[in-house]
Amino acid sequence: MVDFSIIIPHKDIPDLLQRCLDSIPVRDDVQVIVVDDNSDGNIVDFDHFPQWKGKYYECYFTKEGKGAGYARNVGLEHAKGKWVVFADADDFFYPPALIKLLGISIPEDANIVLYQYRFCREDGSFYIFPEMTSSDESTGTPLVICYDTNVLCRTAVMPWAKMVRKVHLDKNNIRFDEIKWGNDMMYSTKLSLSVDSFLIVPILVYSHEWYPNSLVNKELGLEMFYKRSLLSLKRASLLQRGGKLDYNVFTDQWFRRVYTRSFFYSLFLIIKSSLRLGLKYCIKNWRLFTQKPFFLTRLLIKRLIRKS
Repeated sequence: MVDFSIIIPHKDIPDLLQRCLDSIPVRDDVQVIVVDDNSDGNIVDFDHFPQWKGKYYECYFTKEGKGAGYARNVGLEHAKGKWVVFADADDFFYPPALIKLLGISIPEDANIVLYQYRFCREDGSFYIFPEMTSSDESTGTPLVICYDTNVLCRTAVMPWAKMVRKVHLDKNNIRFDEIKWGNDMMYSTKLSLSVDSFLIVPILVYSHEWYPNSLVNKELGLEMFYKRSLLSLKRASLLQRGGKLDYNVFTDQWFRRVYTRSFFYSLFLIIKSSLRLGLKYCIKNWRLFTQKPFFLTRLLIKRLIRKS
């Protein structure tokens, strides 16, 4: 019987995918699903595609080229486990820690489990999130209850940072956006709004590696920053409607990157923010615009407000 389904979207990195697969322990209660997002036949040898040695291993080769969000949704349609775990093909698990995680008895009323991961930066440095030590396990139970559900869509927005009950995803119709950038943002936001609490396991299970040819790193630029900012704004709007917007959306990293590159795109974001979040929220949180390059933007907005 399958208890855990591990879903891995893949495109053009077979060697790294094999490393990821090799980090997953062979168990009869684990299903591994790889969804290939129309990889290049000149890069990937489909006759010798990466394999996992476990009993329940499935590969799906899509030709639509719709990105990781689409690939993850395909994987979810084939997932048979009670719990769904995601991984990126260029990352890997720590096998002993993953075995320990899969062996923990989770309360029936818990739908989301966040585990520790290592996030590697370009310069070789890294941080571990959440910051918990072995002393957190000294109480006799490795499970910590967290009521700050915004963690799920802010600091732990990535799908591979958490384990989710499949029935919870289906019941709440939570799936990934099939878009080029930020496909996981609304997925994680809907997750955070669907629960009042979640569990944290203080076990370092996963390593997210910096990869120069990842989609985010390859296509850094104003277009991506602006579209990611619109997603951040959409997330803030959903949280506001759910009564959980507890941060200043204008300090979002994508907003900041737009601010430093384009006056006009900044203005568009302010107008869209006013329409989505309301002038009252925006006036209260526009402190970022005290920066000199955006003095004219602040001045223009103030004049518009006075005339309205």
